[in-house]
Amino acid sequence: MSRTPFEKQDSIIAGFQRTIIANDRNPQPDFIQREVAKGFSKGKAPVKSEPKPRISFYNPTNPLNGFGSKTLAQQKEILEGLKQAKKGKK
Repeated sequence: MSRTPFEKQDSIIAGFQRTIIANDRNPQPDFIQREVAKGFSKGKAPVKSEPKPRISFYNPTNPLNGFGSKTLAQQKEILEGLKQAKKGKK
């Protein structure tokens, strides 16, 4: 015997309602509340850390800035210039 989609939907909703009612009668702490309780039971208060400064490695003189938006000829020219500069350093 096959149930209609509405009957399936009603049974699913009824299951959620039973779960909600059971949780209202016997509330369980969620994950965050349990973790905070663990910290306090160990005698530790939650530590508030200072935000770390953001370090940027952006180099405005890098020849590869905007490389993807350049034409193929310009890209090849840039790459050849980098190769020449690399050979000059050795």
